[in-house]
Amino acid sequence: MVEFVEGELIFKGEDFVVLRCGPFGVRVLIPRRSVGSLKGRVKLYTELHLLQEGEPILYGFESPKERELFRKLTKIPKVGAKVALSILSEFEPE
Repeated sequence: MVEFVEGELIFKGEDFVVLRCGPFGVRVLIPRRSVGSLKGRVKLYTELHLLQEGEPILYGFESPKERELFRKLTKIPKVGAKVALSILSEFEPE
């Protein structure tokens, strides 16, 4: 499991960032409300999901508390990672 990624912020998208982690560029999906606050060197607590097609998707959060809420939300029937990320894009973990 990937507990966290830490690296230089290279690019910001609407709901993702790209971090330079050593020789790699890592794309991490994050809550939209977090995009604006990230700059410079970034540490994100992560959750790795595999799509049915086998494609890995890495979700990132500014705190372990936020990641834990994401994990709890995805355990609710009919709430997948996409919906959970949308919820966290609108609301603080508190």
